[in-house]
Amino acid sequence: MTIVGCRIDGRLIHGQVANLWTTKLNISRIMVIDDEVAQNDIEKSGLKLATPPGVKLSILPVAKAAEKYLSWKNMTANVSSS
Repeated sequence: MTIVGCRIDGRLIHGQVANLWTTKLNISRIMVIDDEVAQNDIEKSGLKLATPPGVKLSILPVAKAAEKYLSWKNMTANVSSS
């Protein structure tokens, strides 16, 4: 997995990430790493709606993201992390 962009932003997925970055950087997955959001079904639903078609979305708590990183680093994907 190649991380092509990383952004720390309380807005998580918004117009700039959803429309500009995914196109310009050929993003195939957006990762939202946030303990509170990962437990909130309403916020997760909103993020899914904001994710552009054809782009995968991962919403994970911090500890799980750290654990999963080792298995993801060998995947072929361009990732934007919010």
